[in-house]
Amino acid sequence: MSDRRRTAIDRWDGFRGEQRAVIADAIIGIIADQPDHVPTVTDVADAVGISRKTYYKYFEDLSGAMVFAQQRALARLSEAGAVAPGTASNGRERLLGMFESSMLSALKQPELLRFLSFFDYSFRHRGLTSQQHVSYEASVRASLSDIFDAFAAGQVDGSIRDDLDPERTLFTMGHSVMGLVQRVMLADPRTLRELGAPAIRLELEVWRQFLTPTA
Repeated sequence: MSDRRRTAIDRWDGFRGEQRAVIADAIIGIIADQPDHVPTVTDVADAVGISRKTYYKYFEDLSGAMVFAQQRALARLSEAGAVAPGTASNGRERLLGMFESSMLSALKQPELLRFLSFFDYSFRHRGLTSQQHVSYEASVRASLSDIFDAFAAGQVDGSIRDDLDPERTLFTMGHSVMGLVQRVMLADPRTLRELGAPAIRLELEVWRQFLTPTA
């Protein structure tokens, strides 16, 4: 392949990635504004300002774009919650710091949490092909890898009880904290502003006590 052709392909791939991101963000916005409405391809194309024909250059169907939007939303929350190894005093504090950072970020980006709730509890159960389900599961596992690493590090360094099952504990912890954030976001703006962050930190303090080995 000539250098000129390779450069042209790279430019197209870059542009294609940008357009896919624009479409995904439009879907997140539509669902955040109308959580009971399943958008159509026409809705999404109109929101982006493209034709249906152009839409199908980037995604085969609505479900493909939904999965991509889900991956994008998870990545944005994961990036916000990143706590590098060595920056916390132990594995437990790294784990709690990741939860706190990502949930505080979710309060500032409620459209992401509204979209993820819609996708997880409604759309994915009826709108995905078997291959799209595989892609969905892979993206969820990838988004949780650092959390599992922090939990494992905590059990090694003694800051997290060694009798706790990682998958069961993190499943419960994740749904507990996420459920609180979802409830807080239903509050009026003043309550959200005054109680949101303190409520998250109080919840995580309870988890700190549960995770910490007894003397």
